[in-house]
Amino acid sequence: MKEITRISLAALPYNIEVDAKKQLEKYLSAINHSLDADVDTMKEIESRVAELLADRGVSGEKVISSDDVAAITTTLGEPKDFVDDASPNLAISNKKRMMRDPATEMIGGVASGMAAYFGVDSVWVRLAWILLTIVTSGFMILVYLVLWAVMPAARSAADRLRMKGEAVTPSALKAESEVMSKKEISGTSTRLVARIIAGILAAGIGIAAAVAIVLVGWHAWVERAREMTEWLWLYGGLIVFAGVLFVLFCWLSSYMLIAGKATKRLFIGLGAIAVFGLTTFIIGTVLLGLGLDAENTRIQEKYSKNLVHRSLDASPVKRAKRLELRSELPITINYNVDPTQTEVTVWY
Repeated sequence: MKEITRISLAALPYNIEVDAKKQLEKYLSAINHSLDADVDTMKEIESRVAELLADRGVSGEKVISSDDVAAITTTLGEPKDFVDDASPNLAISNKKRMMRDPATEMIGGVASGMAAYFGVDSVWVRLAWILLTIVTSGFMILVYLVLWAVMPAARSAADRLRMKGEAVTPSALKAESEVMSKKEISGTSTRLVARIIAGILAAGIGIAAAVAIVLVGWHAWVERAREMTEWLWLYGGLIVFAGVLFVLFCWLSSYMLIAGKATKRLFIGLGAIAVFGLTTFIIGTVLLGLGLDAENTRIQEKYSKNLVHRSLDASPVKRAKRLELRSELPITINYNVDPTQTEVTVWY
């Protein structure tokens, strides 16, 4: 059983746990002390707290819990981060800080955080990341992971103001909190649709790649198996293995996008698959090309050493309408339709 009491917040009555009341009073007192705020400023802050409680479904006879107070503290930020609108330290408070932006994130919020820091549209930053990832053969995925790990997340209104280089004032906090609420509502459905479309596209690419691997593997390894040496089998196997990793990358990406589970562990796994797959593909392709050149050179040298030139009397077959030669070696035949000549020349 928890003891319940009543408070008035922004002229609205609330039921609240005694422990939660102490936490909220301590928090508001710290803000008041940090800002040296007047009555109107504190009313504005209390109004914002009441809005956050309404967003959490706390109204009427519902009770404010310690978890609700903790959520409000996380959203508004620590009291030490607050700066009064007329503070002489305003120039210090608006120093920009690079942070991730979870409110508008697609994967981790790194690109959206960079866009907010530099004051550009996040679409251009995301496109730049995609192009750089392609140009660097996946290396930028590792850079993205490092930034995801080291960049703090802008989870409160105060963090978002610092991310954009704006002063952390009561009025700015209220405005930014309202913007965050609108972005969360409008952005959720948009991100969901975008994730599903991207997930379906990734799954389709994975299926197409799997079919291509089967068809190419059947042609190269079954129909031309006699032409493959042990080393060529190995090099070709590296390329096929890289293709399998690409299929796995596409399907894991599809799962991550559609299910909305963009965890660090899954993203690190995708990065490792991308780097390992690209490395394997490059090594396999280079070695296969060198191996094929060496094999062709060996075959040409072998046949050039055993080249035989013979001229045969073709009189016995001069009335034949069809001539069939069978050999396990390449044969070159020169046949002239000339009544005065009865020879056939064969190179083998």
